[in-house]
Amino acid sequence: MSMIITVAIVCCNGGQKFSDCLHCLTSQRVISADRIRVYDLGSEDGSQQTAQTYGCKVIPLARRAFVNETALMRHVIYDNLDSDILISLAPDAEIDPSGICELFRYFLKYPDLAVVTGRQVPAPNAGHLTRYTHNFLYPFTRKDIPAWHLQRVFSSFAMVAWRTRYLAIPGVVPGSSVYAFADIYIAARLASKGYRTLYNPMAICLTGNTVTPGGVFRTGYHLFWFLRHQSWLRHRWNLRIRDARAFFKGFSDYLSSYSSIPLMFLWAWLLYLITLMAVLLCNIRCYFSERQKRKTGKGFIRRLFGSSGRTAE
Repeated sequence: MSMIITVAIVCCNGGQKFSDCLHCLTSQRVISADRIRVYDLGSEDGSQQTAQTYGCKVIPLARRAFVNETALMRHVIYDNLDSDILISLAPDAEIDPSGICELFRYFLKYPDLAVVTGRQVPAPNAGHLTRYTHNFLYPFTRKDIPAWHLQRVFSSFAMVAWRTRYLAIPGVVPGSSVYAFADIYIAARLASKGYRTLYNPMAICLTGNTVTPGGVFRTGYHLFWFLRHQSWLRHRWNLRIRDARAFFKGFSDYLSSYSSIPLMFLWAWLLYLITLMAVLLCNIRCYFSERQKRKTGKGFIRRLFGSSGRTAE
């Protein structure tokens, strides 16, 4: 029995990059997608017409109907449970001609395989930070990963394939309360239930995603906030401060090797300090949040039992 493969793309004013993405999708060798669905968030640059030109089904959505990215992707996932394999792809991702095949073939080999994550390659003109980050998160071989334990449940909505019958299991797809890193949450939930997860470096896509110092701060802050509130996940995806240090130590060595600017390696340690500052702010926020909850709890108990005591007197 053949399996239905659906590619889902969330887009808003994708421009030429979006057109290139669809061209790559419709030019696949060996195996191609049975359906390409574009979830448009109100494009005004002709992205809807571009998608229809390539034979895609365009589904208009109102951005204000979703409180965050998790709520949006939850809608996209549940809208495609009638497929066997669902592939999520970024609108600027140019997938390799054999990319769909590489994402799909391991599902035939392993019946318990739930998630396959592909390798994202930066643009040739990307900056040092962007190139290093992609090489760190999406290496070509296992020996290139200094922290392999992070790769077990690491995933990205920009290029990931799921077996949909496992996505339908209650609790696998998070609600909107998990406002970030829902891709990692899904992979970790499936892994914790005993299903196989896989990173395939041969499933390649070129992405226009760039990493900036501001992005480093925001990612550090939201990531540690996410892990702080998902204690079950810390055992499955054991991210530690020393892993962040290993990342920036590697970036320092990378700059020493590839940058001609003297003392450029100090830029890596400045970014490391920015990350530590983000973690500190996250911990402060957690402290005051928990303190407020404790105060609220005591007040509730006092109100519950204090009034009855005074009445008895």
